[in-house]
Amino acid sequence: MPWFQEISLAAARANTIRRPERIGFFEGISTRSADDLLRSFAAAPVIDDPRAGRIDTEAAFLSYVAATRERANQQGGFNPIALTRTKGRSVEEVSIELAGDNPDLFVAIAADLVADGRIRGIRVYYSMWP
Repeated sequence: MPWFQEISLAAARANTIRRPERIGFFEGISTRSADDLLRSFAAAPVIDDPRAGRIDTEAAFLSYVAATRERANQQGGFNPIALTRTKGRSVEEVSIELAGDNPDLFVAIAADLVADGRIRGIRVYYSMWP
């Protein structure tokens, strides 16, 4: 899960032993401000999403969050499937309940992390259930 749950406290906690809790990618997009999400990155935001292309500036990130939030609000919800974490990476798998009679959309979000847990970059992968 890429986002720090308590974004505003992340910088203060970075020097403590306990790391901030994290929340899921879509939960963060849906419930947090884009400015708060920016604080989860170690440097400029970098997201590779096949639907949006490469996001690598603050302005592009703000637009990406707004567009992704709008799409997310039109769907039936997000269901966590799995979370795999290592020291330098986390991979979150979720299913998105699409509106209408469409099958669920499955998404994997891979986040590369720096030593203090902030995000170096995110890659988003989509797959329809066969």
